[in-house]
Amino acid sequence: MMNEKKETLSELAPQNAAESTVSETDIVFDCPYCGKNLCIDYHGAGLMVPCPECEKRIQVPIPEGMEITDFDSSPEEVRVRLIHMREALIEAQSRLAEQQQELASLRERCMAFEQIFANIRETFRSVHEDSSRMKRDLALVSGSLERITKMAEEAIGESL
Repeated sequence: MMNEKKETLSELAPQNAAESTVSETDIVFDCPYCGKNLCIDYHGAGLMVPCPECEKRIQVPIPEGMEITDFDSSPEEVRVRLIHMREALIEAQSRLAEQQQELASLRERCMAFEQIFANIRETFRSVHEDSSRMKRDLALVSGSLERITKMAEEAIGESL
């Protein structure tokens, strides 16, 4: 974080911890998506901010043992925090709607695959039954051919 403190929360943004001066009051944390080590002024605790590395929205952690109410926030800071939370809520609701649509689509595909699998299973059962029937019929034909061959050999042997 820069040495001078930010005037309003709208100016807060996480910085690369390795490239900035970190003060005692800064919050140092890693992006949960890309692992980049970040720091932000303590006024940013609880905010949803974009990671400067991967640009995904992340929530700044609240330091252990503290509550969001422990931070002395001006009415402007509270208003800005509220705006950020509303933005995060809208984004989360949008993602939820997209995921619900994807879930419905996946369920439909799953049901279609289950129907296809049931059809394949029925076809396999039918082919298996036909195969078993053909084996029995082949055994009967083979036995009949052996008897006919034997009879023919006996008939030829008697006629000579």
